[in-house]
Amino acid sequence: MPKDKSERIKVIALGGSIINPGKPDIEFLKKFRQMIIRFIKDEGYKFLIVVGGGRLCRIFQSSLKKISPDIPNEILDWLGIKVTHLNAYFTSKIFDKNASPKILTSFNQRIFFGHHNIIFGAGVKPGWSTDFDAFYWAKRLGVKVVFLPTNVKYIFDKDPKKFPSAKSFKEISWNKYTTLISGKWTPGLNIPIDQKAADFAKKEKMIAYVFNGKDLTNFKKVIAGENFIGTVVKS
Repeated sequence: MPKDKSERIKVIALGGSIINPGKPDIEFLKKFRQMIIRFIKDEGYKFLIVVGGGRLCRIFQSSLKKISPDIPNEILDWLGIKVTHLNAYFTSKIFDKNASPKILTSFNQRIFFGHHNIIFGAGVKPGWSTDFDAFYWAKRLGVKVVFLPTNVKYIFDKDPKKFPSAKSFKEISWNKYTTLISGKWTPGLNIPIDQKAADFAKKEKMIAYVFNGKDLTNFKKVIAGENFIGTVVKS
């Protein structure tokens, strides 16, 4: 059994495209549920799972922008936030009574597990990603590590889809990571960890594990603290 609170609670920033790459990935979600429930039963873990908007978010945002080209970014952000609320609510319901019925959607909300083993969180306000939300709520819980299952195996020095020679990192500092990304926030931004989240994590000396969330065998290894395929980001 884990020794203290920070070891008992696992914080996951779950990419929206992992659970819903256009429509809900039912087979993945069934296996994901089994994995989380097994960790709860075998290890006594509790989970805070913050769900992103992913591809569905970007579909809605791009569609609205095509219809109304001058739509303010703040409105596009709010649209994306609402998608994260939907994704989080949907995902919470596959866990039945294990999950709290209350979704975290405000930085001022009390984070209280009670008799539940899982709390879900979602988007809060424009200009802030669900990655930031995950780091922020982890800090409030006294948790130093955030798991970021995405649709890539590693953090790369450039887009591996465009540049086959892109270099992957097994470990990278927050200082180095922030030189690889754009500091500009745009609605639907699709990078492993955005600038605000990275700056916050760096300031608080937090650790991020970035890996391919679809590979549940690897996912289990990350949560269990075993050797895994992915990138560790830390100070």
